[in-house]
Amino acid sequence: MTVVSPTASSQFLVHGSPNWVDLETPDVARSRAFYRDLFGWRFRDRFSFRTSDITQPDWDEAQATSMAVLSGQPSAELHERDARFHDMKLPAKWEPFVHVVDLASTLRRVELAGGQVLSGPAERGSMAMVATIVDPFDAVLSLWQPRDSSGSTNLHSVGSLTWLDLETPDLGGAGRFYRAVFDWTVTEQPMGMRSDGSFDSYLVFGTALGPVGGAVRSAISDIPASWCPSFSVIDTDVMAHAATRFGAVVMSEPYDLPVGRQAVIVDPEGAVFSLLGPVRHIKRCRLSTLI
Repeated sequence: MTVVSPTASSQFLVHGSPNWVDLETPDVARSRAFYRDLFGWRFRDRFSFRTSDITQPDWDEAQATSMAVLSGQPSAELHERDARFHDMKLPAKWEPFVHVVDLASTLRRVELAGGQVLSGPAERGSMAMVATIVDPFDAVLSLWQPRDSSGSTNLHSVGSLTWLDLETPDLGGAGRFYRAVFDWTVTEQPMGMRSDGSFDSYLVFGTALGPVGGAVRSAISDIPASWCPSFSVIDTDVMAHAATRFGAVVMSEPYDLPVGRQAVIVDPEGAVFSLLGPVRHIKRCRLSTLI
């Protein structure tokens, strides 16, 4: 059964709707500059406390964060990586969140379906109750039960979170797990031929409000499954080129999916994300045909 959650804002969400993203980065200033140039984000400096696990409230430590704002509305938050991990030279990483109506009950579903709770339930100030889970194939995802905030209030608008993609070694197993946890519908869409000659599929995950994410089988064996957030753009090809001008690397050149045209980007601090826009309907033509 799909339950619509009452929230503190006008954002309309159901159980299983992606609703927020955090960026953990070793260099907040450099990350701010990149996303300001790429998406036009503006930032509000905040001085908050780390999310505290309610079972260990003494974990609270002061932390400076930057709230990314687009069209006057919060879209994401940037956190500077704990200084204790700086020497490890870990890349930045995006952490996507999914809205849940009842966090405690969802965590029970996670464990019954074969996943694990990595952290939480925890208080994110007055904004939400949160937790982080890992699915049976090692993909990490965070959960958000609203208190004063439903998360981003401009989802799907240009420059904002619009989609989540999962890369997993087991499409069938992942589909069963997330259907059990979030009540997602799972629709299989055909894709092209793989290098080994087999045909692959793309799973589309949906809620009562429509599609919210998808999954592909990992191209490389023996790597953990992972979730990647996609941000809405008008033209994927143009924005992928712009990302390189601002210091990013294009991991996957623009390609067509059943849900749109996507490109996978690695930002200057190593965080992976995607750009998702409409499929191009105008075919490229040779210059000679225009002369």
